[in-house]
Amino acid sequence: MAALGEDFGDWVNGSVDGARLKRSKRFVRLVFLFFAVLLIWAYLALLDEVSTGTGKVVPTSQEQVIQSLEGGGGF
Repeated sequence: MAALGEDFGDWVNGSVDGARLKRSKRFVRLVFLFFAVLLIWAYLALLDEVSTGTGKVVPTSQEQVIQSLEGGGGF
């Protein structure tokens, strides 16, 4: 029974989850760094060609049925 109390005391003091917390912080920092690098790359990247256009969707009839080619739920 004393071991259970000691484990709970360690948990409250944070010594048990210290390694997990460090890994979580490291993971969050890596994800943030990854997105920061992507944003910097996107800002500095040069485009060879930019094309724009306008368009209009013109249906052949007023009502169309849209179905999956495979059918079923797909789950």
